[in-house]
Amino acid sequence: LHVLAVSGANVALVLLFVLIALRPFSIRQPWRGIVLLIVVALFALLSHGQPSVVRASIMAAFILFAGLLGREYDLNHIVSLTVLSVLLLDPGQLFDVGFQLSVVTAWGLVLLVKPLAGAFEERHNRYWYRLIVFPVNVSLVAQLCSAPVIAYYFGSVPLVSVLANLVIVPLASVAVVAIMLMLAADLIWPVIGFFAGTLVDPILRLVVSALEWLKNLNFPPLGFEALSHDRLALFWIGAYFCFLVAVIFGNRSKQARRAALFILLAAANVSLLRQVVDSDGEKSAVHCASLPGGIVAVVDQPGGVVSDLIYSSSLVRIENLDTRLLKPVLDMNRVGRLGRLFVMNCPYDDIDDLMRLAALYRVETVYVSSSYRASFEDYQAYNEGRGRLPVVVYFGGPAVPGDGEGYFLSLNRVLIRTRGQSILITDRMVEAMSGVSLTGTTLVLASRWSPTPEDWIALRQAGYERVICSRIDQIRLDTDQLSPDDQADQILPDFLVDLRRTGPYDLSR
Repeated sequence: LHVLAVSGANVALVLLFVLIALRPFSIRQPWRGIVLLIVVALFALLSHGQPSVVRASIMAAFILFAGLLGREYDLNHIVSLTVLSVLLLDPGQLFDVGFQLSVVTAWGLVLLVKPLAGAFEERHNRYWYRLIVFPVNVSLVAQLCSAPVIAYYFGSVPLVSVLANLVIVPLASVAVVAIMLMLAADLIWPVIGFFAGTLVDPILRLVVSALEWLKNLNFPPLGFEALSHDRLALFWIGAYFCFLVAVIFGNRSKQARRAALFILLAAANVSLLRQVVDSDGEKSAVHCASLPGGIVAVVDQPGGVVSDLIYSSSLVRIENLDTRLLKPVLDMNRVGRLGRLFVMNCPYDDIDDLMRLAALYRVETVYVSSSYRASFEDYQAYNEGRGRLPVVVYFGGPAVPGDGEGYFLSLNRVLIRTRGQSILITDRMVEAMSGVSLTGTTLVLASRWSPTPEDWIALRQAGYERVICSRIDQIRLDTDQLSPDDQADQILPDFLVDLRRTGPYDLSR
């Protein structure tokens, strides 16, 4: 599937192959165009709906329709109509990363390759231009156009992509043509198709070997973790695209050069203004979400480059904890990298999921409650040969908050003090009522709770500004004093937050 989707140009290769195959039969329009439309549809189905192939197939279909109708076409209009058609059929594609990358790359190639090629207009017939310069231009445009989207979603941009395009795309194109020959041979006589398949296999293995070679080059990626945390990231991406278009067209237009300079100065001034505004008001935001029997908190550190994760769950096993629950929470909060992972409690079977998550987000240190020391040491001993494991530090004993900012850990609680906020996370109510100055503190209770009005009052008198709970099962009130509607809702006081009802909660507000 990846070979089929590596480039929309593969659709053109398939159509070219079919055109050559149709020559002996002297099929003319409109039947030739109808055959090609059927081939495009079959190719899109073979790719299982890969976004780049679907987009290229619809573009090819519109171009073929234009030929059937005898109409000229503009590629910019074709791309626009393709995007509209895909979104009409499936509006959810708008939020698909593959679709977004495919569209921005296609538009970039349509808009920018021709102006770049204009600089070599007198050398278009030279072999070195067609074999080296033009492919490099196309690869650079594809990389420049896709880079901001990749940085926004993944926090880094691989520098090896330009070289990879120059190596993989030609090999994949050869592989696609070879596959088409194999299918044609198989339709004629399966024995010939089997023999052709033995010739295709080395080509596919060569593609895989090329990928391994590129991987082993260890090109360092450009890190953009801060971009994935920036609430104005879409502004920067839009400004980048406008600047890129203006620069490309600027070699022939004074207005375009002026526009590029204006965009550059505007972006620089917005950046300086944000630094001035945020320098005094910057603080760490803490985002809480409920888990089955527990809670997860994402702590954004000042600067937005890395975040920390605090995890506390019951002793109930959660299948695929990392991919089903934790990663969606991190993606929702635009987390590109984790600096620290705090584990207050977890079942033994969840340790492997947590460690996979730590490896995925490049966690340097995992802090574990000493109650689970034996479980984590057993896991580390068993998996010692499975690559690099993050450093594990165990915490316990009494809490000594001190006067500064940071994390203050004890056996069953984590106290966070940062930028004027004080947040206490624990899974036991008894821990919430002892040993810490509570005035103005937010309590995050990582367990179920069935409070009475006396419990509310006690927490308020203890100094808690707000109480956030993973789940409030029942509020035991004197129902004789309530109306039927109130009995059904069991309304909570304003300072109590039930994550099961509210969903994810942002403590920075």
